[in-house]
Amino acid sequence: MSASDFDRIGELLRDHVDAPASESAHAMLRARVVGEATPSRPRRLPVLAAAALAVSMATLIAVIALRHPSEHKPISFRVEGAPAALVAGTWLAPAGTQPLSVTFSEGSVIVLDPQARARIAATTPEGASFELESGRAHFQIVHRADTEWRVVAGPYQVRVHGTSFYASWDAASEVFELSLESGSVVVHGPGIEAGIQLDGVQHFVGRPSSSASPAPCATAPPATSTEPVLSADAPGSSHSAANEASPVRLPTSAPAVSSAPPQESWSALAAKGQYRSIVDQAQARGAAAAIASASQPDLWALAEAARLVGNGSLARQALLAMRSRFPDSARAVSAAFLLGRMSDDGGGAGEAIAWYDRYVAEAPGGAFVPEALGRRMVALRKIGNTAEARQAASDYLQRFPHGPYAGVARDLVGP
Repeated sequence: MSASDFDRIGELLRDHVDAPASESAHAMLRARVVGEATPSRPRRLPVLAAAALAVSMATLIAVIALRHPSEHKPISFRVEGAPAALVAGTWLAPAGTQPLSVTFSEGSVIVLDPQARARIAATTPEGASFELESGRAHFQIVHRADTEWRVVAGPYQVRVHGTSFYASWDAASEVFELSLESGSVVVHGPGIEAGIQLDGVQHFVGRPSSSASPAPCATAPPATSTEPVLSADAPGSSHSAANEASPVRLPTSAPAVSSAPPQESWSALAAKGQYRSIVDQAQARGAAAAIASASQPDLWALAEAARLVGNGSLARQALLAMRSRFPDSARAVSAAFLLGRMSDDGGGAGEAIAWYDRYVAEAPGGAFVPEALGRRMVALRKIGNTAEARQAASDYLQRFPHGPYAGVARDLVGP
């Protein structure tokens, strides 16, 4: 073996000391080292040269492995407000009326709604196993080549490889809901043991014990809509749409006034994805009267349904009524974000910024904050306020380096 052979091995060590220490990388590097050190014509290596080659190969692999000791360590997480790092298996429950945020070392974020209860059962280098015992949570899972997350809620299991969605489980009514915002997931459960894949923007409702719906189904929003399909409950609310669907039981002494089945609430229809029916009923009653008399869950369901069928005027009326009729509710806070989004999409960037500011002020830890601040940043650029847009982009990257608008923010900040 000549001196140039050892020089080449040294170059390989320098070139690959920062390379990921995967199995394939190790195999490639071993092949390259052998290829560089072996002459084109077979010959017997001197004992000293063979020993040097073996030592060089061992050193190459060892240095790379030592340089990346954390590659095979499970991802870690921290819980907002927790005084110290928590371990997997700890039960999590937001205190009071504020949501609880869990941030993972690879950038994923889970936000638990008030009164939700869950735990991170285990973590791996590729992801985590998350158990949602009750309530609702928002998941923003970072996509990586080897990402593997599992979300369990009741008898349902969701396989996640990087996406954004809401999931809720109500044990009393046995209703599981998943509202997909982007990416794709695979849901397994009663009647769908083989799994059903959801893509893009879809809403899934599962009722394992329901005789009326033995097989859960996934429904996509109307083709003209680009909005996420939200369930009847706003982010930040622990109220279950399924509870609203429970029939009202009259006392046994009360006379039966009609044999016709009671009309379903709008929140129950929204849980089934029957948005057109909600809008038709509201218009048949008269929009103003329907909005003025609707309960809080039904008013939210009407706003959601109107947005999804493309009736922006009715949706705006319902959202403004939510703000005025139920000002202290979590849905009123979420209405501010949706009003900003509608104004933004309608070309009213200035009005949208005001609504986004209001939402962030009212819910600084809300589930929509990453999108609200990202859209606000883009709206500032639209109205020509470049300096403030760049500052907003810099602030965004500090708070949400892996957020949905991180790429736009980096473009605004520039080199």
